[in-house]
Amino acid sequence: MVGGALCLGCSVTVYRFDNVYYSYRPLRIGRLLAVVDGRAHPVDSVVGLSGCRVVVERVDGVAGPGFVDAHLHLEGLVLSKIGIDLSGVESVDEMLEIVGKTANQSKDVVFGRGWSVEKVNVPPTRWELDNVVDDKPVILVSGCGHIATLNTVALKLFGLWDVETEDLERACECKGGEPTGIVYGDL
Repeated sequence: MVGGALCLGCSVTVYRFDNVYYSYRPLRIGRLLAVVDGRAHPVDSVVGLSGCRVVVERVDGVAGPGFVDAHLHLEGLVLSKIGIDLSGVESVDEMLEIVGKTANQSKDVVFGRGWSVEKVNVPPTRWELDNVVDDKPVILVSGCGHIATLNTVALKLFGLWDVETEDLERACECKGGEPTGIVYGDL
């Protein structure tokens, strides 16, 4: 244990920063951060570390609590703010209706995000999307960010139209050797 408790026989590296934000709520700022067995601990001074082998290193900069990425698709979150919100969609028909009504608001690309595979079951195909919007790219990304459905214009834009069938099948779901518009993973 560190920070006022006995630390007999252990080795501690203490980093001295310009500022260390131990917490934001409540705001606690210090200058020292002790690392014991790979774990960081806030400390007020090295005096309480009696019995330890202490190494103090000066670090220019600021430290704070780490950001843990809980599998966040940050780009998807940003794009969801500028596209069509499909998070409440319950069916393919509802999705197509929303896309059809809002497509004219976008002059270049129709982008939507948030539809649920569990609710929709099977995403719309490029043929269904083409019936709604056939003059500009349509890209509809699921809420998980791992599935998207594209219309024919978008498939051509991403180079998924005129490729060998074997290569195409790695990037896009196919039916009869033709892309359905449904892509999985990172396009």
